[in-house]
Amino acid sequence: MDARDLRYFIAAAETGHLHQAAERIGRSQPALSKCIRRLETEIGARLFQPVGRGLKLTQVGHALLVRARGIVLEMQDTLREITDIARGDAGHVRLGSGPTTAEWLLPELFRRLLIEAPGLTFQVTTGLGDVLRQGLREGRLDLAITPLVDGDAAEFESFPIAEDMMVVAARIGHPLDRPGLRPADLARFSWLLPAASLASTAWLLRTLQSTGVPTPRIQVEADTVIMLRRVVSQTDLLTFLSRRDLAHGEGVALRELDLSGIVLRRRVGSLSVRNGYLSPAINRVMALLRDRTYMLEAGVQDLQTSHRTAAEPERLI
Repeated sequence: MDARDLRYFIAAAETGHLHQAAERIGRSQPALSKCIRRLETEIGARLFQPVGRGLKLTQVGHALLVRARGIVLEMQDTLREITDIARGDAGHVRLGSGPTTAEWLLPELFRRLLIEAPGLTFQVTTGLGDVLRQGLREGRLDLAITPLVDGDAAEFESFPIAEDMMVVAARIGHPLDRPGLRPADLARFSWLLPAASLASTAWLLRTLQSTGVPTPRIQVEADTVIMLRRVVSQTDLLTFLSRRDLAHGEGVALRELDLSGIVLRRRVGSLSVRNGYLSPAINRVMALLRDRTYMLEAGVQDLQTSHRTAAEPERLI
């Protein structure tokens, strides 16, 4: 069974469409079809069944997908480890970060690393947590810094770094920019939020519903913090974001609304693939993130000083 065939099969399985899979891997659709037929011949069973213009995995295909992901990741890790040893060069880190941590944590992290280890190189991907976790699963990221959620400890190596608070916010001068608000006061206004599938947005919607507030109208759905802040600061839309994102920059003037009952405490941490290969460069980044002295210098006053294990469960968002 050829590793290249397995990679092509994974692309077809994850996209559910030959044309999209071919674009993703940079090969022609006929080449991809030939690869799948070769696998099916070798296995002696169909891996896909056509559904409209797309593809759906058969039961055999589902079983192969689980194994194929593990095999491909193991081969990638092996190749990287052996290459690092052969070249004596273990200096590249593919780092994923949430938009908020990219602003308040990464600058000091890179400043310190580039002084202590100027030979290191980095590739940074910024995205929401679900995108970063998929990047880890697919082997496109070595390490992710993102808000932790339930289930991370079961799938990844996770380590809490800091606490973060998410709050309801609006522009300065908004009709709700006043003391003594009640959740019901929010009902008159629309929102700019990330997708409801994001853990923090889902928490907000559940919390508002529990207070008797009608389901909020999400007028703008966006996952870009820079755009979110600018739009909200110039409209009457409400939003839900980290207190760290309230900083007033050019063209941005936001204020946390007086709603103490709608504040989400969450933990930010690092994630890596369980039992995956960690180069010396990756370990150096992780060590710095776990260094209390460095984190205090970086302005992270609420560092989690101990790693919570699976035996000490905590609800995370």
